[in-house]
This record gives sequence, C-alpha cells and structure tokens, in this order.
Amino acid sequence: MDLSLYAIVAESARYCRDPVIRFRIHVFLKAIKEQDIQKACAHFGISRNTYYRWWRRFFKSGFNPVSLEDQSCRPHQMPRQTPAKVIRKIRYYRKQYHYGPERIAYYLKENHQIILHRSSIARIIQREGLILKKYRTKKINPHKKRYELPWPGQMIQLDIKYVPYRVQGKKLYAFNAIDDCTRWRFSRLYEDKSLKSCLDFVKDLIRYAPFTIRIIQTDNDRVFTNRFSAWANYDLESHEFTQTLKRYQIKHRLIPPGAKELNGKVERSHRIDDEEFYWKAPRISVSTIKQAYTQWIWEYNHDRPHSSLGGQTPMKKLLEKTLVEICFFALRCGLDPEKIFVWDLKPKQKLTTTDAYLKYLHYLQSDYRPVSEVLSYYMRKTL
Repeated sequence: MDLSLYAIVAESARYCRDPVIRFRIHVFLKAIKEQDIQKACAHFGISRNTYYRWWRRFFKSGFNPVSLEDQSCRPHQMPRQTPAKVIRKIRYYRKQYHYGPERIAYYLKENHQIILHRSSIARIIQREGLILKKYRTKKINPHKKRYELPWPGQMIQLDIKYVPYRVQGKKLYAFNAIDDCTRWRFSRLYEDKSLKSCLDFVKDLIRYAPFTIRIIQTDNDRVFTNRFSAWANYDLESHEFTQTLKRYQIKHRLIPPGAKELNGKVERSHRIDDEEFYWKAPRISVSTIKQAYTQWIWEYNHDRPHSSLGGQTPMKKLLEKTLVEICFFALRCGLDPEKIFVWDLKPKQKLTTTDAYLKYLHYLQSDYRPVSEVLSYYMRKTL
C-alpha cells in the first residue's frame, strides 16, 4: 500500500462534508488499501469505468475534492434544438395574443410553414417563463353528453354578456348568437339590455345568417321569457320575443334553470372574448370598441382556428356543410357556373352557383366589404 498516496487522499476528505464526495474518496481509499481496484469497485457496487473517470478528474485537479462533484450532462451540441428564430415567433404569439400551444402550432404552420408539435411549444413556453396563469383543478358539475347537430341553422344558442368594464362611463352588453353545428357567430354591442335591443339584434341575425334558422335557444332571462316574472302571466307564448320568432317561423327553446351547460357553446365564446379580445380592446370611445368588436367577430368566423372543429374556422366548416362547395367544385373544374343550378337551403329556391356563392358570403355583419373582395379572399385561401 502506498502510504503517502493514502495520506494525501485521506487528508483531502478531512474537511469535506458532502456525502457524495466523501463516498467517492472512500472508494479511492479502499482501492489503495487493498491494492485492487476491481475488488474495491465490487465492494461499493460501481463499475471500473466509473472509478477511472472519478480518479482522472481527482488526480488532474491536484487531489481537490471539488472536482468530484456531479457535473452537468448537458451535451455541447444539440442539432435537434428548436432554432432561436422559431422561439422568437412563439414568444411573440404568446406575449402579444396570449395564444396556447395548439393555436401557436396552427399559426406557425399556416403563416410560417413551420411544423412543431404542441408539446414542444408547451415546453418552450414553460422554459421561457411565459406561463400567464396557474389553473387550479376544480370539480366540474356533471352534465349531459356533448353533442353537435349535423346541419347549420338547426339551432342557434343566444345569450347576453356584460362587457367587463365601462367605456366612457357607459356599461355595454354583448348580444351573442352561435350556430350549434358550425360555430358560426353573430354578435353586436349595445348600450342597454332592453327588449328593443334584443329584437333589433334578432332581426339582424335573421337577415345576415347564411342559412335558415330553425330554433333559437336561450336561458330564462326576462328579456327572452316571462317564466319567472312575478308581474306577468305564465303564458310563455305571450312574450314579445317569442312572438317575434314565431312570425319568422322560428321555434323558441328555453333551457332548464341552472343548466348553463346546455348553452355551452355560446358560454365558451364568452370566455374566448375575455381571453382574446377584451383585455386588449381599445377603450377610447363606444364607437371605437364597437368597430374593434366587429373586426374581432370577423376574425373569429374567418381566421381563428377552433379545436372543436379540428383546426378549421367556422366559415370553412359552413362552406363544407352548405352548397357553396359546389361552386368551388365548378370553378376548379372550369365549368360554366351559369349552367349549374343548385337548391338553396331555403325551400323551393333555385340559384346558379355564382348567385348561391355570393348569397352565402354577403352577410358580413356590419362590415360592409365589397363582395368581390370577399370572393377573392376565399379563392386565395381555398384554391
């Protein structure tokens, strides 16, 4: 046994209190004392390669015990690491729009032709410290199985939301209507929550909807029904809102009290407004926020991908569900649209493909863009 080497190694462990370093020094002392490295490794349950790796670091440092600390296993080169320019784009979408991993993955693919899995984006968001809010898991009330009606216009969910802040000292109300099948949405901001505003909204909804509305489903607010009004009779058909829908041959359906999940699609749209619009909307004047809200609804229907639709936009889903896709087929095949006739969703109405296409795109709620501009917009996105 080399007593001088044993003394040097033992001296280095005298003032060391790290259990990891002391263990490795005891391995060295055992090997020096037994003069058999293999026997010392077998005693402590380590491999000879590990022993020599520790000893080389310890010997090159001049028997400094600090060299025996655990070192980083991070590789010097990572060829599959996400490029810095992609990380900058993810940081931009996260900070500017508060998008989640799925939405960022969609926009990276659509706008930048970058394919990146949402789990990778989630790790980058966490690593960059861009977690906006910590969500707590909470118990959710049980509700009926989710469903989706197969045809546009079969049922419209309608509800009213309070705008979360005042504009010019005025309280605003958002009237929202969303199609159960395609998630196509029609919304307006009003300065009051009166029956007059509600009827005005419904008339515009019927006018601009690109399909025939069969049923409108609402909650039990007094604007929609007199079910819980103590001063009125309990004849639900006598309410002016129901009577107005009846004149348009639309059925009015009321959800049971306390069952908001039955209007879940319009309730979810309210949360989307909170997350993606209201926090960054201009609050200079009422007209300014109304104009911004109209532009937001356009984006919601035409540009925003929806995970419930498999990444499609509501307008794309609507085009697939209606006869407008026949017009696209005719244009792709080079056929004369004037010689191809289609039946509109409204009964006994025969239209050419061009007329049907323009009819379904000419609603543009309060955003009176030329139809030719909308036509070229969808031609660029679809063809």
